[in-house]
Amino acid sequence: MTSTPRLALVLLALTLTASPALAQDSRAADLAAQQAEKSKQLTPNATSGAEKALDWFEDHFTDPHRVALSDFEDAGDSFGFRRVDAEIQQAIPLLKEHWVIAFRYIFDPGPTLKGMVSLGLYIPAFHFIDYPDYPSVGHFSADRFNPPAWKPRVPNPAFRRARPDDTFWAARRVIAFTDDMIRAAVKTGQYSDPAAEKHIADTLIARRDAVGRAWLTDVNPVIEPALDAAGTLTFKNAAVAAGVAPAPASYEITWFTFDKATGTTTPLGAPASSVREEVKAPAGLPATEGAFVSVEIKATDAAPRSWANPVRAFFRRIGSGWKLVGFERLPNGIRS
Repeated sequence: MTSTPRLALVLLALTLTASPALAQDSRAADLAAQQAEKSKQLTPNATSGAEKALDWFEDHFTDPHRVALSDFEDAGDSFGFRRVDAEIQQAIPLLKEHWVIAFRYIFDPGPTLKGMVSLGLYIPAFHFIDYPDYPSVGHFSADRFNPPAWKPRVPNPAFRRARPDDTFWAARRVIAFTDDMIRAAVKTGQYSDPAAEKHIADTLIARRDAVGRAWLTDVNPVIEPALDAAGTLTFKNAAVAAGVAPAPASYEITWFTFDKATGTTTPLGAPASSVREEVKAPAGLPATEGAFVSVEIKATDAAPRSWANPVRAFFRRIGSGWKLVGFERLPNGIRS
């Protein structure tokens, strides 16, 4: 009686352990049979006429080294791109959107609409830039670089809402990089091609100068006003100092006493003219401790019209000297 239950348990154990293996073998055989059947139905791929036309167009009218959307790395919208290998580029469909950073957004309604209305005949100007052939650099040039028109990948509110005094501040930071600093920074990239290294440095220097020309001249560029104990006002012109604009014919300086409590000003003497970046204060400067004076400085006969808009500096009497306590760059009085 005891042998029958034991025999049943042994048979059950064999069944439970053998079934998965047998089922696995059965599934493998079915898959192999299905694959063999499908292989009989496969036919060689034949390139269609349209595909041949697109291949011919790409070979003859496009740059095999152009930069595609997928070739950008996350590097804060600057120098985060690499040259595309020719063989890889040929595998990218022609109809895929190709865009160049700095000239258009990923989605830019204006150029897109022009392309649609012209049935593709509209070609943006940046497509005609003659980029030097440095595989280690990619599409990087100062040609057609226009700082005010520069665009990141997506619209940036900080750029779109920037005021002239904002861009002036930014330009001063950019222009502070000397040629030697830029070349030293590029050298750390350890480019194997000296010509490529030189091209990057030269391009950065050219772009730096373009930033200065665009934004150091967009507002009155007077900086660093100072009034010494002897009553001599000195200042500098950031655009002239950077070499991006010639000096104006002269400066006009107007003095005021300033009532901090009421915010009113009272003219102090007649406006003075100076061809230099310094002028003597008129007689009658307040000698009372804590007194305030304001000075308006603007250029005359200067090419940039914005230089005719005065900047305003505020000084406070402290002991026997004067301390700069306020500075307004825009005519609306918003301090920069």
